[in-house]
Amino acid sequence: MGSLLTKSFSKEQLEMAVSKVKTIVNSNPVVLFSKTYCGYCKRVKQLLTQLGATYKVIELDEGTDGDETQAALAEWTGQRTVPNVFIGGKHIGGCDSVLEKHQAGHLLPLLSEAGAIASKRKPHFPFPTSRWSCEEVEKSSLGQDMVAGSSRSFFDRSHSRRWLDNDVVSLGR
Repeated sequence: MGSLLTKSFSKEQLEMAVSKVKTIVNSNPVVLFSKTYCGYCKRVKQLLTQLGATYKVIELDEGTDGDETQAALAEWTGQRTVPNVFIGGKHIGGCDSVLEKHQAGHLLPLLSEAGAIASKRKPHFPFPTSRWSCEEVEKSSLGQDMVAGSSRSFFDRSHSRRWLDNDVVSLGR
């Protein structure tokens, strides 16, 4: 592959590449244009993974059209370097921009809004609001899962969890 400085593309090639890049960016919550040997790219991948984000990586040094894609990114965003990060269809920038957003507390909300991080749901308890006996819990599908372990879990009206080891104790009604 040639470098961005030594390879030129026709206007039509560039327009098609920009269209392709925009399609990729708009089809994924997070897109990271990267090169496999780039330490800054590795740092951004590491951060996104640590945050539990799902993201699409386009390795520009592995495909046949990496130079063209990088030229399209430069045309569209003005950024010629990698990593080149998009969240929710918006251009974020490179490693420094991503790390700055993270340190300022803005990255996680952006990732959540884009749908790249699963929202934390309140736990769902399949039990009615009255207390259940251990026997009733064991008969439920959740209870069957718990019986296999060494601990058993019981839920009361306030949905608080009590862990009791080894012995079955009736909570009564």
